[in-house]
Amino acid sequence: MYIIVISVRLPESEINNMQIDNISCVVMNHLSPDRYRELFGVVPSAVAVVATKTDELGPHGTTVSAFGPLSLQPPLVQVCLDLESNLLTRIGETGCFLLNVLAVGQEGLARRFAQSGHDDFSELEWAERHGMPQLTGCHGWVAANLEQTVEAGDHAIVIGLAFDSDVSPGVPLLYHDRTFHSLAPMERDSLR
Repeated sequence: MYIIVISVRLPESEINNMQIDNISCVVMNHLSPDRYRELFGVVPSAVAVVATKTDELGPHGTTVSAFGPLSLQPPLVQVCLDLESNLLTRIGETGCFLLNVLAVGQEGLARRFAQSGHDDFSELEWAERHGMPQLTGCHGWVAANLEQTVEAGDHAIVIGLAFDSDVSPGVPLLYHDRTFHSLAPMERDSLR
């Protein structure tokens, strides 16, 4: 006998164990979007503004919390963007992006770039690094050349080969339970 797990979307009333010609199938429903948000809303994550710049449209960015290192050799970084994102199209055109890891105190930037239509860099302090916008005061940044884009559900995983970076002293901005936070180190005695 073989056991196969199949994932399909069905109303809860239709979820059950089924027997098909000596093959047992367990039919599972997907998490609802609300339950999914509830679960991952309690997982703290760093906050960044991923950006690129085109000659025609200038600098463009969006707030992300789904990003991070992917590989050390070679040094790959990943960032997840909505398939409908204008930035995804622009990164495809430019072939590069810069990930600005925000610092505590930059909550306003996180909110600005999270809103649709507020994706430009007008009236902001930034420098150009390798032809891309690097926000002033960030905790760190990494510049990368686009290696690959992988579609996954309603998002794309953008993979870049990191070629330059910098880290500044300070504390990174975190997002947890729909609120911005900062890191608070634990007392050494509490680690025992």
